[in-house]
Amino acid sequence: MLSYEALYQEINDSEKKMNTAAADVKKHAAAMTKATEGGDLKGLEKSLNDLENDIQEQTERLKELKSILSSFDKAAYITAGDFKQQILDECAKQNVDVKETGGNILEMFPNKVTINPETQDVTVDKKKLSCLRPSSLVSYVKKEQEKMGKASFNEQRFIEELYSAYEAVIALETVKNTKKNKVISASVKLSEIYKKLAPTARAKKDYDMLSFAYDMSRVYSNEGKFTKGGQLMIIDTSRTPDKNAIRILDAFGKEYFLTTVRFEDQSL
Repeated sequence: MLSYEALYQEINDSEKKMNTAAADVKKHAAAMTKATEGGDLKGLEKSLNDLENDIQEQTERLKELKSILSSFDKAAYITAGDFKQQILDECAKQNVDVKETGGNILEMFPNKVTINPETQDVTVDKKKLSCLRPSSLVSYVKKEQEKMGKASFNEQRFIEELYSAYEAVIALETVKNTKKNKVISASVKLSEIYKKLAPTARAKKDYDMLSFAYDMSRVYSNEGKFTKGGQLMIIDTSRTPDKNAIRILDAFGKEYFLTTVRFEDQSL
């Protein structure tokens, strides 16, 4: 198995030697200048010899670094699944929720991480990163999640938008079911609500299902969710995943599967 951490350790050891040689170059260059200014030709000759040795050392370290890097098969690291597995392992270490959704896509709620074998990079949501170190990648996602958690969220506006979408779905169901002489349900699948909130491909690109799920997780964590008109929002859940269910994590990291929503008038 190819391991980035093993590569990192090898490169890091070589880099330390190169940095030491670079520090010696700086030191002996300063000694050369001092000897020249003071007329110390013996000292100048010694400094020049020291500099020559330092530069040779740097050249060897440079060759060593190139050799280490070229020996690491980046394409195989990604395509063989080593990179993906090490991301999963790192998520466990850093306590980051992760789900495999098939292929080269990982869901780190509410972020989507896509591994790109062709370009040998990763995309976190819409941002492309040149990062093949699992620990750095997971740390980046974790920081992004912390930022999202601190970002302002207009809960009331979101509830009003949900209610508008809910009414639109109910109105459509009423028309359809009246023709079929069926009784409509007061509960609406959240997957149908999402279609109303993001009706086009462009809208879905700007506001994907994970973003919707994250917003739902924020309102789900709070009790007593009312519209301005006095309608109480009630979210139903399922114990098991369903094709129409939306997976969320609450504020404590507990997993839920949200299925439907209904609004009950409390103003009467």
